[in-house]
Amino acid sequence: MSHWQGNLSGVITIVLMAVFVAIWVWAWRPRHRPTFEDLSKLPLEDLDGREGPPSAGRSAGARRDRNATDQTQGQNTGPGRTRETA
Repeated sequence: MSHWQGNLSGVITIVLMAVFVAIWVWAWRPRHRPTFEDLSKLPLEDLDGREGPPSAGRSAGARRDRNATDQTQGQNTGPGRTRETA
């Protein structure tokens, strides 16, 4: 490795480390806490916006019926096919 390649490698390493530290400081600023707390709860929200696990407040039969409906929607679509509406 030549002298200039070593220097370039060192400069790139320092720049990337500075970028990493800058992103880390930005993410840990107190004003971002509410946004990150809201985003952390997103996987636990139901499609209609309720919090809790997906099965909260529904029976197993209702979940099974909903899953069957979700799986059958879109089966009539594809190249050259149109969705049938009832």
